[in-house]
Amino acid sequence: MTEQECADRAASIILQAKDCIRRYKLREGEKDRAFMLLGGLREHESRTGQPVTITEMARVSGLAVPNVSRLIKPYEEAGLLRREKQGRTVHIAITPKGEELLARRKKAFAENIAAVLSVLGEEERGIFLACGEKLLAKLEEHLQRQDTGENGC
Repeated sequence: MTEQECADRAASIILQAKDCIRRYKLREGEKDRAFMLLGGLREHESRTGQPVTITEMARVSGLAVPNVSRLIKPYEEAGLLRREKQGRTVHIAITPKGEELLARRKKAFAENIAAVLSVLGEEERGIFLACGEKLLAKLEEHLQRQDTGENGC
């Protein structure tokens, strides 16, 4: 298989996975919109070591800051998020109620993933996870270089 054929196949797999997640979110409705938002915030915190800011959410999503504020408002009103102002910077924090929802939905999501991963043997799962983490790290690095104007690989 050529490099281009591998890249095309990988792109297809990624797009199919994205479509599966989109369908999962639609099936689960509003509770999974909250889960995806809270999960995304938690992932950002674990990667960067700090909570996400409204400005960062706008930059990553391509939305204007007022639109990001408007989109998170229902989650604030539901008691899942709160804004924490530090000087001119506004951070988004997950509330205890949000933490509870995130834990419940993460458990249900992980159970679905475990059912799917069960088709792989133990060694295959280890390889899949190691490769997935390595590929995502490289993709993040590549995208970050593009965001800062550096040439990607």
